[in-house]
Amino acid sequence: MALLLLKVGRPAAKDELRGRQDRAARDRDRINVFLFIRGPPRFDIFYYNGLFGLREEGTFFSGPYVEVTRVVFRKGGIDMAFSIVHGDIVTMETDAIVNAANSRLLAGSGVCGAIFRAVGTRADELQKECLAKAPCPTGQSVLTGSYGLKARYIIHTVGPVWQGGAQGERELLYSCYETALGLAAEADCQSIAFPLISAGIFGYPKEEALDVARKAVRDFLRHHDMDVRLVLYP
Repeated sequence: MALLLLKVGRPAAKDELRGRQDRAARDRDRINVFLFIRGPPRFDIFYYNGLFGLREEGTFFSGPYVEVTRVVFRKGGIDMAFSIVHGDIVTMETDAIVNAANSRLLAGSGVCGAIFRAVGTRADELQKECLAKAPCPTGQSVLTGSYGLKARYIIHTVGPVWQGGAQGERELLYSCYETALGLAAEADCQSIAFPLISAGIFGYPKEEALDVARKAVRDFLRHHDMDVRLVLYP
């Protein structure tokens, strides 16, 4: 009987150990989301795992006039360097900021116009460098100087115009983040700030644009160490 129990018990122990190992692996790979908010009377943080396609359940605090100020991703108990902030991208103190550009790299409206206005009297210098590197195909990126901004570089990326989703828009938008992050890594940037590319006058649905940004940045961070911020205008 003892031998029988021993034979039955060993596989069960192995199965239990394997189960614990599987759960530990899942915990290491799980990405939690922490949203920092402000509002009366005391809302310091709320935790929600349903955002950005994550299917974990979470708890959150709610109240009137709550504003999300930052989103931090945490994997295996360690903060991932991907956050969402509300603010003006031209004021970001990151190594690089990203311009949602047009293919001719001309001064335009939206984020592009804001960046050209922010460099002030050096706008002509920025435009000259952009023209020297134009045209830039959709889904690709080029790097220029920052001409007095707090960032060291401006990375100009050309997002796709939304045409219903069947013209390769998702792949092109993913490539925008991928190529911009690649240029930032080549320039030894430790931090970079993105707008939500193509979600303005190019008409890309915001939720879908955010999903592409999340995936592209998450894929990049699996192999690189960089502080990546997605800047949403308040």
